[in-house]
Amino acid sequence: MKFKKYIAIVMATVSLTLLNTVSPVAAANVNAAQAKTEETVKDSTQEKEVQQGQQTTEQAKAEQTTEQTEQTTEQAGKTTEQSKAEQTTVQAENTTEQTENTTEQSKAEQTTMQSEQTTVQAENTTEQTQQTTEQTQQTTEQTENTTEQADKSAEQTEQTEQTTVQAENTTEQTEQTQDEQTQAEEQPVLTQEEQAAKEKEEARKALQNDPNHVHHFKWIAKMNESEVADGTLNYMCEECGKIWFFSPASPYVSFQGDIAHRIETAAEGEMVKVKTSHFINFDKQVMKALSDRPDVSLYVSFLEEEYKGNRVSFVIPAGEDTMALLDENGYCGFRFLGNKYGLTLEQAAEVSKPAEGEQEQAAESTGNSESTENSESTGNSDNTGDSEKAEGSASEGEKAQTQVG
Repeated sequence: MKFKKYIAIVMATVSLTLLNTVSPVAAANVNAAQAKTEETVKDSTQEKEVQQGQQTTEQAKAEQTTEQTEQTTEQAGKTTEQSKAEQTTVQAENTTEQTENTTEQSKAEQTTMQSEQTTVQAENTTEQTQQTTEQTQQTTEQTENTTEQADKSAEQTEQTEQTTVQAENTTEQTEQTQDEQTQAEEQPVLTQEEQAAKEKEEARKALQNDPNHVHHFKWIAKMNESEVADGTLNYMCEECGKIWFFSPASPYVSFQGDIAHRIETAAEGEMVKVKTSHFINFDKQVMKALSDRPDVSLYVSFLEEEYKGNRVSFVIPAGEDTMALLDENGYCGFRFLGNKYGLTLEQAAEVSKPAEGEQEQAAESTGNSESTENSESTGNSDNTGDSEKAEGSASEGEKAQTQVG
């Protein structure tokens, strides 16, 4: 309704404007036409011109009126369009305001709802946080209690470990003391010669680590601790004992070479001591070593009946012509040397009593053995048996030396 009233007002205003615009022009034209008519009446000759002027005037008026009407219509249309645009703008603004208001209300409601939800969530979170805090506190208390117990256990463990270490140290010290006492009890008292040999061996080992030491290598035999096991033939430095190369050697060759080397390296005036339970003669190598060292004497302890019987000993004095003691095969038996330099009984052999049925056989065998011992040729035959072994072993040693060289 308001829009219709607005249009009527606009149309009335346009009509009034057109009337005000056309009226003065029409009046002027009318006056001019009347003047021309009067002149035409007066001047009959100009009648046609008047008529033409009237027609022209009327046409001009009509055209002018038409133009004015078109302009007025255009202005009215523009005004109408402007009015519609303004009305539409107003309505759009109103709608926009309403939309904005509605949007603001919706946003406010949503914000309120979100705030309420957030508040609820915050309250729930607060409750959960409180519960978690309580649980954390409980856990912390439990952890502290556990830590305290662990500390106490650690202290007890440390004390136990310290006690254990002290007990172990005490046990080790006790064992060391017992070992030292046992070693002191078991270790025999070294003679002067044995002590000198020990010190010499220690000096040798120390010389091995001397960077200024110059090695002088030669072939030296070394017997095994077990007389029945193979020894070694070592290409070694005699001064420091460093071994460059070695090869296995038979027990007999190792025994003979080891004794000869001990004589060669003995101190001045020393007595070299030999104790064996397996060998019963010397070869040329040992006797030549004694001949080359006239200041050295040789003590020999052996079993009277080769590998059994009484343990007896003899001493070859220093300065003896030992090379003259060798037989035609280059060997010299212990029993022959004992008969020459005197045998000394060191330990009697333990003899078990035979059964009654075996006494006669034992007596016969004893009588035969005594007669055999009194025979010098029999002694030489004993040496011959070992001589064969020695010759074979010596040849093996010479072959080993030749191959290595």
